[in-house]
Amino acid sequence: GSDLPKQEEQLGTGIVDVFPWNFSQNGLVAYNKGQLLEVQTIAKFLGEDNVKRIVNWVLKYLVDIDIPVKRGTFFEFRSGMFNISPIGRNCSREERNEYERFDLENNVRKKMVEAMAKEFADLGLTYSI
Repeated sequence: GSDLPKQEEQLGTGIVDVFPWNFSQNGLVAYNKGQLLEVQTIAKFLGEDNVKRIVNWVLKYLVDIDIPVKRGTFFEFRSGMFNISPIGRNCSREERNEYERFDLENNVRKKMVEAMAKEFADLGLTYSI
């Protein structure tokens, strides 16, 4: 999933000479002999109107769920995906562990994924927990 500079750091400079075709960032960025050919993003794929539609829906959904704690950074935009965390990415390890137990009993994420799959059926998205 790394970008080309990180791959060069990990595998050594000149990696583009060993592997002239490079598909970094989980295949979203294509290079040939070190020259950038194409960049794909979830925003390009969905279009900005659908990105806003998803972000707005998620934030509204999270407002209404009752979980033990909420700690911020609930929606993280990445090149090829959205990382959604009902508890928030800023929680402590202890809070994350407590939430995991709560979620196993209450299916918070499972219910959210089911609701999202229904709401955004027209977009052909894939979900994972």
